[in-house]
Amino acid sequence: MQKDLIEATKEGLRVFLMAVIPLIIVELSKGTMFDFRSILIAGIISLLRFVDSFLHESAMSQPKVNRNEGLGGVRGLTGF
Repeated sequence: MQKDLIEATKEGLRVFLMAVIPLIIVELSKGTMFDFRSILIAGIISLLRFVDSFLHESAMSQPKVNRNEGLGGVRGLTGF
């Protein structure tokens, strides 16, 4: 459980950094005030990715007979 949480946290932070760095570069190059709404949206998307990754990791740590598998394998947030 703790390993699943750590892995999901790392995934969420990766997504957040990959989204925020270009936003910061664009805002600095424009020389205007920061638009924190775009950073907030990136945070919401990374939070959804964290939940999806946590659901996937926790399902993968269960025995194979107890897994909730869909068409593409172990289900995440969307159930695909």
